[in-house]
Amino acid sequence: GSLPEAFDKYKDKSQKQLHSTLHDVTEKLKTFKDVNKKALDQFNQFTEQREKFRERKEELEKGANSIRDLIRKLDEKKDDALQTTFRMVAKNFAEVFTQIVPGGSGELIMKTSDSPVTAEDDDAEDSGAGPSRLRNYVGVSLKVRFQAGGEVRVMRSLSGGQKSVVALAIILAIQKCDPAPFYLFDEVDANLDPMYRGAVASMISRLKTGAATGNNETQVQFITTSFQPELVQAADKHWIVTHSGMSRIVEGTLEDQLDIVRKNQQTASAETQDNQ
Repeated sequence: GSLPEAFDKYKDKSQKQLHSTLHDVTEKLKTFKDVNKKALDQFNQFTEQREKFRERKEELEKGANSIRDLIRKLDEKKDDALQTTFRMVAKNFAEVFTQIVPGGSGELIMKTSDSPVTAEDDDAEDSGAGPSRLRNYVGVSLKVRFQAGGEVRVMRSLSGGQKSVVALAIILAIQKCDPAPFYLFDEVDANLDPMYRGAVASMISRLKTGAATGNNETQVQFITTSFQPELVQAADKHWIVTHSGMSRIVEGTLEDQLDIVRKNQQTASAETQDNQ
């Protein structure tokens, strides 16, 4: 067989010197106790496992980056859709408010914070994603005028009737963007002035046939309860709810409804005089 690499180191020594060296080395080996004779095999095995784990880690990081990229794109699409929809609703709100309040004006404003949306976790920062171009939305505000050249007012400074006008304008503005099959209004005109009630009734009449949205094929049903003549006169069908021990719903006519409205107004007027 082949000679050891250190053969030259011992070839000039005598047999006695070699036995002495061998004895010294043997004694030194005896000082090493509990030696793991499988250490080399285990080292090789763990090295292979480490490489596999490293490859798996790279695959997971690649997958995580792909998911982050997908989330970013979806967030951007969501942001674009939100902005587009809000612009449509804001445009419709301005138009509807002007129709309900002649000479007035209304504006919807999207409120955002000063700082853009950023990555929320350390992993996203480590991936190098950095700040996003997405806006950080915090709410919606509005400004309205109820007469030409009048004071610009915000929601908290409006009266109950004026808030009802604004709420109806927002609902009808959304309806023009994405009409629902039907709407249920429960005395939405109770706090409105007569001029606003007439404007709301006229708007509903146009919306129910799709005329206000430019699509005459789209018909929307409005179910309303009211003790005011304007909405009653704009209705196509009239139903009367009576209560005598139990509630009953019967079909009526326009005259029947107007008669109930007149009686209700007379009763309210009499109660007001009694309180005075």
